[in-house]
Amino acid sequence: MVAPIITNDLPMDTPLVTIVVPCFNHARYIRECIDSILQQTYPNIELIVIDDGSSDGSAAILAQLAQQHGFYFEAQTNQGLTRTLNKALAMAKGKYFCNMGSDDVMLPNKTAVQVQFMEQYPQVAMCCGNALYIDENGDFLRKPTRQLQHGFMDFEGYFGNTRAGVIAPSAMLRTSTLREVGGYDPDIRLEDLAMWLKLTHAGYQIGFVRDEILHYRKHPTNTSKNLRFMYESHMQTYAPYRDHPRYPSVINRYLISTLVAAAKRDQLELARELAKKISPRFYDGKFLRGMAYVVRAQIRHWFSTTNRKSPR
Repeated sequence: MVAPIITNDLPMDTPLVTIVVPCFNHARYIRECIDSILQQTYPNIELIVIDDGSSDGSAAILAQLAQQHGFYFEAQTNQGLTRTLNKALAMAKGKYFCNMGSDDVMLPNKTAVQVQFMEQYPQVAMCCGNALYIDENGDFLRKPTRQLQHGFMDFEGYFGNTRAGVIAPSAMLRTSTLREVGGYDPDIRLEDLAMWLKLTHAGYQIGFVRDEILHYRKHPTNTSKNLRFMYESHMQTYAPYRDHPRYPSVINRYLISTLVAAAKRDQLELARELAKKISPRFYDGKFLRGMAYVVRAQIRHWFSTTNRKSPR
């Protein structure tokens, strides 16, 4: 292990920022991720990198980078993301805490822009910004259709999903507030959504900057590609708020969106399962489109099966 480097000779009004990189099997991307953190224009950063049992050579790359640049690195047996984040949170010395995806890339101004925002708005527990999407080769994808604008959101706004959501690795959080709410729940696998709900439910706000501060990588092994995992994790994460008046609406809108995604990807078993859980009073045009995708996928599957069994 290499000890953390903390810069102590900077002005007192330049708060320390802890950036945590939990890595699991991202050997292809991890060097670019670390380089983007080291190249931040903001000078007062504590970098903590933990490899969570990678089997693809990530740990060796990180050990070499840590020796070269002097940041804290630890390789551990696989503990899972939330436990790894709680471990890093216990170690963190920074006023602010960032959980960086090991396959993503920070733009040089990310930390400086967010520290300025957080210092200006003490009622905000967390702020996030916009991202440019890149693929596994680093080529740019189309921008998201909805862009965050400067502003704030409370629990009602976030739970009701009235504006674009948070891109998780763009977030900067107050370390003291993270600890106050008990850190990350090790039993919940979708750690980002659970934390955003926990913070806002505790009375804190989420802030948004309109700046593009991140390159967010889309590739075949993104967790979000696993619709079954995402569905089960969302249901688990929303469960503590089932007494909220908007819970039925939130859940059914999520189920409809996932139904559409599952049908488009020909995941018929999941799509049919979701369709049975959607309350008829929430049927809308999007639900009907999803069911149309299901029917088309079933027809394609039927013809494909029939053709395979037909004599030549």
